[in-house]
Amino acid sequence: GKERIQRVMADAGVASRRECERIVEGGLVTVNGKNVMRLPAFVDAVADDIRVSGRKIKRPRRNVYVMLFKPRGYVCTARDPEGRKKAVDLVRDRTVDRLFTVGRLDLES
Repeated sequence: GKERIQRVMADAGVASRRECERIVEGGLVTVNGKNVMRLPAFVDAVADDIRVSGRKIKRPRRNVYVMLFKPRGYVCTARDPEGRKKAVDLVRDRTVDRLFTVGRLDLES
């Protein structure tokens, strides 16, 4: 099925959805050899050849779900500018390219 291009790009690890919107509007994206500069734009993530600055984005992968009991002292985020311990770092078997947290538990929850 067709999905919004910025979501497909974000799912492929290009950038956040908002940043992907800026990348598209900046003229850096092609779909099947045609430049895409306007949103909304819809693509088939499996069938279409989507490139950012000439580099082909990764095809979607099967979702993997990990349930983790977060101990106190860890934050639920992928990046922490304060350098605190992150719950995603507790997942040892990193068979996935990106790991997303669900929920926003605070440091002491």
